Amino acid sequence: MRAKRIDVGAAITDQYYNVLLTETSGDSIENSIFADGGQDSGSEVGLSFNPVNDTLNIGGNLYINGATSDDIVIGMDPNQVSSIDLEFFNDGVRGIEMFKNASRELSIGSTLGVSTIHSFQHSIRGDILLGAIGVQTASIKSIGNLENITITDNTLTEFAGDMAMEGNTFDVRNPLFNLGNSNSTTVNAFRLADTITIGSTAGFTSFRNPIVRFEGDIRIDGNAIQASDGQENIIMTGVYLTRFSGDIQVDGTDILVAGGVTNITMNTNQNTIFAGDIHIGGNEIRNSDGDLNITLGGSGLVSVASTLRVEGNTIQSGAGVTNITLSTGFTQIEADLRVNGDNIRASDNAVNITMEGSTNTTVAGDITVGSNKINAADTVHAISLVNGTGAVGIVSDLTANGNLYVRGGTTNILSDSINLRDKLIDIGLGVSTVTNFDLAVPTSDENKDVGLLLNYYDSSAKKAAIFWDDSLGSIGIASDVTETSQVLSINSYAKIVTKSITISDCAGTSDIIECEGTTRTLANITIDGGEY
Repeated sequence: MRAKRIDVGAAITDQYYNVLLTETSGDSIENSIFADGGQDSGSEVGLSFNPVNDTLNIGGNLYINGATSDDIVIGMDPNQVSSIDLEFFNDGVRGIEMFKNASRELSIGSTLGVSTIHSFQHSIRGDILLGAIGVQTASIKSIGNLENITITDNTLTEFAGDMAMEGNTFDVRNPLFNLGNSNSTTVNAFRLADTITIGSTAGFTSFRNPIVRFEGDIRIDGNAIQASDGQENIIMTGVYLTRFSGDIQVDGTDILVAGGVTNITMNTNQNTIFAGDIHIGGNEIRNSDGDLNITLGGSGLVSVASTLRVEGNTIQSGAGVTNITLSTGFTQIEADLRVNGDNIRASDNAVNITMEGSTNTTVAGDITVGSNKINAADTVHAISLVNGTGAVGIVSDLTANGNLYVRGGTTNILSDSINLRDKLIDIGLGVSTVTNFDLAVPTSDENKDVGLLLNYYDSSAKKAAIFWDDSLGSIGIASDVTETSQVLSINSYAKIVTKSITISDCAGTSDIIECEGTTRTLANITIDGGEY
């Protein structure tokens, strides 16, 4: 039916009325439906409908009891695209209780929607679950849609902005607590605190930054500072004593006393300068591996166990006289040098020079003479050395007590006369295939001539020869020969001048030419004139 106002009272209490509310254009703002209350002084305390702004006002309690599987939908048709606002409990409501008894789940909004709660304070007495089943990450956003808190399963909670706590304790119940991960390049902690306590007396505190900077004083209630392996590197005992178990590295160059005066300067080139004297309470100075290098004995004795390096250029005696001068490339010793041992060694510890008794000196390796001259004890020049060729010149006599081997291609003897003690001279020998050094008789036919070449001049330079002619298998005497690769070509045989000639052949050994007085005769020769 169409009516301006329908009042439903309590006359019939056992019957429900189905009411269809409609509104047509032109009705006044008073068009409404009231139930159990009517109208009092213009206030709608019952059930009223305002067709102007499409508002349904309920002055009393509203109970909607549907089936357990039914949904109660308030709003537009979900198939429509247009939006609608749904408002509950406007001005004047001071307390709201919803879903109190058997309710176990409350869903507000969809997965794509945004739910806004405008109350000043919120009290949630149960757990808060963000996200949906199967989703590992959820977030809490600001009004500007920025993710301020991100929760990743049960492993990580990220805060995009600052965190402020009004309480006194931030308690992490797990055994491991990480403050600042690998993305935190700079961590500022406890900047306004006057007193900072890290760890307990039984705990272990580790600073893993490459550089740890303390702008104030450091006080250690214990006596030791330990390394990463637990070894005590620095021990502070007593009032003034600090003991370092290992090396000390100073990144600066100076070590100062309490008054600010520099006592020790450490240069980058491993040079250390001490401004004052050095006093060592013990008698030993050792290197880093514990080996004894210097021993300070009584009566001013200093014993150096290893190599001694002098940064200056001179070593002086106690009287201030320079005994040794160290210059680039040479060492100058002002007086005699005495070596109590017998050996002088090289840098590789090999014995190069051995000085035995009776003024005998043995040199193990090569000797290089810088001036190319070797002099005798009386400074007389004895041996000359030629650069580039390695030639050796003997100024005076040369005596070889052992064998003399000349390995060159040509041996030149420039003396006026040669005296040989040897009764027999072997020529035509070859190099031994066993030692590759000694001479040995030939073991194969080399097709070479062997003998003596006699140089002379007769209108031109010529060679005479007394030789074994390998091609003829005989001894040849020639007045003019040509030599090519130790093979002689006869240009002219020589005449023989002698007092007598003896031949040894099938008839024995006898003279064939004899001379007596001024008469020459043939002897022991039978002349067969043949037959005519």
